[in-house]
Amino acid sequence: MALVKNGNTHGLDTWWYENGTKSHEGMLKNGKPHGMETYWHDSGQKYWEIYYPQDGVCSHIEWDEEGNVVKIVLSKAATKPIRKLTPLLNQKNHTKNDLSNN
Repeated sequence: MALVKNGNTHGLDTWWYENGTKSHEGMLKNGKPHGMETYWHDSGQKYWEIYYPQDGVCSHIEWDEEGNVVKIVLSKAATKPIRKLTPLLNQKNHTKNDLSNN
């Protein structure tokens, strides 16, 4: 549950679709995304996961509605996000061609 402290939102922020399925969830620190943030399709299938480190350099992974990895973006300067996302690289139907750098 997110709380407001000194005018900024802190903590776990969760949103839901009207059908009761979780829409997205992530941590906020000083009103800004911090750490891992996850989004889901309204079917409940994971859609997008992004990692916000303290330095603001992000990495993310996207899935289609069938659970196939469709895009992976690993920031050149990001090392911790790569470690966090590495287990996701083994998800269903992933190939090395899905990997891109920004």
